[in-house]
Amino acid sequence: MPTVTLVGLGRIGSEIAQALEAGTVASLTLTGRIRRDTPAAVRVAALDAADIVVEAAAASVVPDLARSVLPEGKTLVVTSVSGLWLEPGLDRLGGRIIVPSGATLALDALKAFALHDRRSLKACLRLPPVHAPGEVGDYQGTARDAARRFPAHANNFVAAALALGIDDFPVEVRRDDTVDGPTVELSVETDTALLSARLMHRPSADHPEVSRNIALSVLAALRGLGSSVHVGT
Repeated sequence: MPTVTLVGLGRIGSEIAQALEAGTVASLTLTGRIRRDTPAAVRVAALDAADIVVEAAAASVVPDLARSVLPEGKTLVVTSVSGLWLEPGLDRLGGRIIVPSGATLALDALKAFALHDRRSLKACLRLPPVHAPGEVGDYQGTARDAARRFPAHANNFVAAALALGIDDFPVEVRRDDTVDGPTVELSVETDTALLSARLMHRPSADHPEVSRNIALSVLAALRGLGSSVHVGT
């Protein structure tokens, strides 16, 4: 049975760990847990023993983690997608990188649109104050610049760019008192289709600043690794 090491045991990582321990993904076994204060020797052993490594920590840990596990042919599941843009070439180290939908939407459609003649692309992330306590104001710029300035809030943009196979695109971030949770708005027009979508995440009852959909998306991706039926692009 494939083994999983989880990197990061905050609110998202803890929920993933609890679900794996409860057998939510019956085809996988959680064998390693790495926290910020995990000793180096224990960390190395946990990564070496894993077939699949799940990152649920922060963008800053992604490059080192990728260099540790991908050349060994392991699978790396990344929630802090902005971390993939911190260093060039992380996708050429070997192994396999999986980007779950997380808090993003319509990634399957965007992957198909990568094969189309794209005419326009707009993306906006609306954040209630609890999700952006002073660190993010109204912003207009690019996905790469947003990933550099506030990586924790740019994962949606990076995931969309990766799905579309593009290097960068214009984005907006707005503080919005009218939304209950982080709200992703996406509009794409190609020669064959027009996509206009909006996804608002309801706050978690215990931790209103965190969306449960991120942990649930990771679990769905892990379940798909062991499934004989592949749904989606």
